[in-house]
Amino acid sequence: MAYSDTWLLVAAGVLTLILLMVLWWFIRRRHQNLRHLLKRHAWRQARDVVIPDGMDGHVHIDYVLLTRRGLVILETKELSGAVFGAEKMDEWVMLDRSRRYGFRNPLAELDDRVAALKSFVEGIRVEAYVLITGPVEFPKGRPVRTLRIDDLTDRLEPVSGEVPDGWRGLWNKIAGRAEG
Repeated sequence: MAYSDTWLLVAAGVLTLILLMVLWWFIRRRHQNLRHLLKRHAWRQARDVVIPDGMDGHVHIDYVLLTRRGLVILETKELSGAVFGAEKMDEWVMLDRSRRYGFRNPLAELDDRVAALKSFVEGIRVEAYVLITGPVEFPKGRPVRTLRIDDLTDRLEPVSGEVPDGWRGLWNKIAGRAEG
């Protein structure tokens, strides 16, 4: 291998490393912005919650929020580009530049998560959404129960003060199941 070829490989490696670090920084910043937004709109939040599904198994929930409306489940999806999907479609499609990527309808499992959480902590309203964290467009319309980060402020009211007394015990039970 020639001397200039070695330097070319080193430069390509350094450039790749820099690009990966910039990508990591953008993703980390997006998640920090999400956590900051959630703090304003939820008294409490738990990540990576694992609870019984009621059938000798478990379900994983990305986020559970304690809000003025009750409990809100957020299942996050990192997508970018144009997304084509609907509530009753089994498979959704994402087109990002020249790539076509098919994936299972993320709304399909929301009802199971809601039922599991309602069974785990009774006496509080539970609703669920798929939260798309990347830059997406829905050319054929955004499916119901699908939100972008900007939509959270419209869906959730800001909170202040303390958690209502009747909800503290329920929240402690959920927080004890959070892994993250």
